[in-house]
Amino acid sequence: MKIPPGKTEAEVLAAIEKAVDILAPGFVFGPYTLDDIKQEGRLEAIKLLEKDVYDTSRPLENLLYTHIKNRYINLVRDKLRRSDSPCPQCHSGFSCRPEGPCEKYVIWRDRNRVKSNIMRPLDLDHVADEHEQRTRVESTVTSEAELAELLAKIDAQLPAGLRSDYLKMRDGVTIPRTRKAQVEEAVKAIIGEE
Repeated sequence: MKIPPGKTEAEVLAAIEKAVDILAPGFVFGPYTLDDIKQEGRLEAIKLLEKDVYDTSRPLENLLYTHIKNRYINLVRDKLRRSDSPCPQCHSGFSCRPEGPCEKYVIWRDRNRVKSNIMRPLDLDHVADEHEQRTRVESTVTSEAELAELLAKIDAQLPAGLRSDYLKMRDGVTIPRTRKAQVEEAVKAIIGEE
């Protein structure tokens, strides 16, 4: 980090921390915590000082505050939501067309909404999932395990003469009624032992 002429490293770091501490709480969003936002501000301040654009006749704190605030606004715009609508009239609520908002505005609005929703996911702690079919899925593990166990038992104990017909029945192939009844009786006997 370049230290501007007439300033000490401690003064520069104090000015950066002061600007970051004031600005960062207002720009926390989505996955960015307060510490993340503060770190972004510190990095941007160091990048600015590396460019050596500081005018020593002006207060360093003002330069850092303005620069960090602008970088935070850019971060929110790029990662969360843009505020530069392609149609200011549609954005104000009064459509530029009688049939509703223009196509450019609708595309921009929908893209912004999606981007914002990604950065601000719904907290599932507050969703009444017993009424939401897409968030409530009953587990099938136990029924699948029981079925697999029964099928393994049938495979192990089924007489060899009935095995061919049994496999055809499992694959949905039609077999004569008498042979089907023999397989069903054998399977019932195997299952009924438990």
